[in-house]
This record gives sequence, structure tokens and C-alpha cells, in this order.
Amino acid sequence: MTLGRWLTKSPIATFFGVLFCLLAMPVLLPLGMIAHVRSQRRLKTLVGKLPCVNCGALLGGEALRIADERWAKEVQQRQAASPGSIVGRMIRRVHAVCPHCDCEYTYFEKENMLMRKDLVVA
Repeated sequence: MTLGRWLTKSPIATFFGVLFCLLAMPVLLPLGMIAHVRSQRRLKTLVGKLPCVNCGALLGGEALRIADERWAKEVQQRQAASPGSIVGRMIRRVHAVCPHCDCEYTYFEKENMLMRKDLVVA
């Protein structure tokens, strides 16, 4: 009997699987939330001290706000265009937008760096 079949056929395995998920959830959810907040803080710090490569002005918190607004509009348009509540996978490519010249930047979390969107190979 394969592992997948054993897990679906055995009530004991199902019980322990559900028990593990219930016990792990109070630990994993806060860890995920902490990781997300930490990532957002690193991005905000980076944007606050980075000048735009196009116009030379500092990006600042305004750049993040503009990118968030554009992302929210894109998600809303995609949800309105899709039948029912089915929306395919969406990947956010713009994390900061220069408020002065409209230059778009993509954030690479692992390297903690921003790169102009038009230079990123997708």
C-alpha cells in the first residue's frame, strides 16, 4: 500500500494528521506573520534610503503607497473580469513606484534589493 493511499484509508493516520495541523497552527501562523512584517520593514527601510535611478529623487514611503494602490486596482480588475470567484495565480512584480518620474521597481527579498522593472527578466 502506498503512503498516499494509507493516509487516505487509515482513520488513525487521518486523526494524527489533523491533530498535527491543529497543534502546529498556533506556532506557524504567528511565525508567518512575523516573517511578513519583517520583510515589509526591510522593504520600507530600503526604499527610504534609495534614490531613483531615473530622476535621482529619494523614493520614500510614497513609492510604496503608489505601488500598493496600483496592485489593489489590478487585483480588483482581475476579480471583476473573472467568472465567479475564480482568479488565477497572480505574481506581484511592482513593489515601488517613483512618485516623481513613475519608474517602477521590483523587490528581491532574498538579496534585499530593488531593480527597475524593465530590467527584470520574468
